[in-house]
Amino acid sequence: MEKFIPSLNPANSNLSVISVAENAYALIADEIPKNNSAFFVGKDGVVVVDSLISRSRANEIIDCIREVTDKPIKYLINTNFHGDHTFGNCFFPDSCQIISHANSLQLMLDFNQEKKLMLKAVGGDDSLFEGVTWRLPDITFNEYFMVDIGDKTIELYFFGKGNSAGDIVVYDGQTKTVCTGNLVLGQGLIPYVIDGDIRSYAQTLFSLKESLEIEVVVPGHGSVCDKNEIDRQLKYIEFLKQGQNYDDNEDVINSGFDYFKKIKSDNDESNILDLIKRIHSSNVEGVSKVQQNKL
Repeated sequence: MEKFIPSLNPANSNLSVISVAENAYALIADEIPKNNSAFFVGKDGVVVVDSLISRSRANEIIDCIREVTDKPIKYLINTNFHGDHTFGNCFFPDSCQIISHANSLQLMLDFNQEKKLMLKAVGGDDSLFEGVTWRLPDITFNEYFMVDIGDKTIELYFFGKGNSAGDIVVYDGQTKTVCTGNLVLGQGLIPYVIDGDIRSYAQTLFSLKESLEIEVVVPGHGSVCDKNEIDRQLKYIEFLKQGQNYDDNEDVINSGFDYFKKIKSDNDESNILDLIKRIHSSNVEGVSKVQQNKL
């Protein structure tokens, strides 16, 4: 069975600018699970989190920033290597430095393979990738990195493997805002454990929770939420680790979580529930395979 690929085509979808804290902005897609972005404004410039999937989406990010400030975009952070977070890199100014985890750079060496995967996510619409080249990070790090934009310092942390081998979080300590990419998804969703390494994912979420003082979570997909969502999603990961009710999606989704009922958006709840069930099914299969291989 192939891994589940959610629909990520941004056509007929827009980004909304949400001021989540002082000089901290979330760019939230109006359809789940389309991708989100974010940006932070300092005295000397702007830090952007994720360039998204296409020229149109990257340009939309830049337009949203220009509604707030005319300061230069100094840094673009890739929270992971996936094309829906990085294909827009090439449309940002040449003067903007791109930063990612070292593992993400190593996973960004086969553009054709990633484009093939992204084509499935956008319903085969090849025109979406017109002009896209995979602009690689200028700077990589292993555990911690920091950028200074004048009166604001943005910190980058790698707490371990999650959705990918290079998931990082972007943290503004002044406002206690964290951008989590694919590591923590939005209100009402569940983590996608793509490679089935549930133990690493659990440890990574626990480290995130214990290491940073968090008030606002801007996820890579889904609604803005608070630190309690990290606890909820960690509970789901722990639930998967226990191997309970693997074949009963209804039980897993509705018992103790009722995630889909928590969605604070205009999205159709039945579609959200279907998305959650399909992610869960893929998680169950992946975790089961990893456990069988260890026997």
